[in-house]
Amino acid sequence: LFEYDSLLEDPSYGRNLEIYAGRKNTWTGEFSARFLLKLPVDFSNIPVYLLKDTALDPGEDVALLSVSFEDAEATQVFPKLYLSPSIEHALGGSSALHIPAFPSGGCLIDYVPQVCQLLTNKVQYVIQGYHKRREYIAAFLSHFGTGVVEYDAEGFTKLTLLLMWKDFCFLVHGLILFTPNPTLTFQSVYHFTNSGQLYSQVQTSYPYSPRWDGNEMAKRAKSVCVYVRTHLFSSLNMRLLVRGPSWPQAQPLAIFIVCKAATVRSN
Repeated sequence: LFEYDSLLEDPSYGRNLEIYAGRKNTWTGEFSARFLLKLPVDFSNIPVYLLKDTALDPGEDVALLSVSFEDAEATQVFPKLYLSPSIEHALGGSSALHIPAFPSGGCLIDYVPQVCQLLTNKVQYVIQGYHKRREYIAAFLSHFGTGVVEYDAEGFTKLTLLLMWKDFCFLVHGLILFTPNPTLTFQSVYHFTNSGQLYSQVQTSYPYSPRWDGNEMAKRAKSVCVYVRTHLFSSLNMRLLVRGPSWPQAQPLAIFIVCKAATVRSN
């Protein structure tokens, strides 16, 4: 009764609350109760492209929290979060969000806000990541506008540039995935290693800070490209010429650069 009354008094939860209570076993008198709450989480700012599959989920975007009390002493409490399919997809799948266990001796009026905050933080993380990627792509378009081949204008996850330094041409493929360790991979499209793989070099010193804006990120990435093309290309060409390239020496060496940006975090 206390759990029900405390939730009912809070307008954020009392208006969207259902409870099912009764005896599990008429012989032993075992009691059980299940609370079902619609969580007041705002999903309206999630990028539309993540929610556009109406065939998957034509209904309302909603999050429901079910909490089952399997005995009157609340020693067996089992919470479970239910998300509409489109929201679950937008947040990274069912494995991307784990709610905490119900604390021993805890109560719903304290537990439910924790789950709401956890879900809200996850939603904000997705939104901020989208805007950060868009800012990053926009900055690259500003710095390398004439060299743009294509880019992902929906999710802002990919970018391809065609750049030239003197008579040296190379492609830049930006894969804006959010991983802890950003890297730049330079890969020849003309030359192969002895094992038959395209020759590549990985640069692990790609500078990044989650506090930088998109313009700063693009400038730092550009500086890495400048360093590599001026300091590494000559040695790369020399090694390839010694090994015997599979293309004539007069051909320019084309390079693929795969960019991986670090995880966006709000600090």
